[in-house]
Amino acid sequence: MPSIKTLAVYSNSKLITNQASGEYMKKHLRMIQYVDKGQELFKPFPTFTIQQVPQAENTHADAMTNLGSALDTQFRRSILVEHID
Repeated sequence: MPSIKTLAVYSNSKLITNQASGEYMKKHLRMIQYVDKGQELFKPFPTFTIQQVPQAENTHADAMTNLGSALDTQFRRSILVEHID
């Protein structure tokens, strides 16, 4: 079990957040598989939330996207983020 007890996910996609939370019905097979995989990955966390953030207000995610895009493609596409309260 991970040492992280609470996982909060933020996305600028209303479709993704509403399908992942169950507010929207998943219709297409690819989206069903995508959401099912997400739910499988989030199971180990006692508390999990997903929230839609308008793109205009999501400068942190834009910065992470730009950083990830700048990395050499032969390296793994992961960026570790540490959140300190």
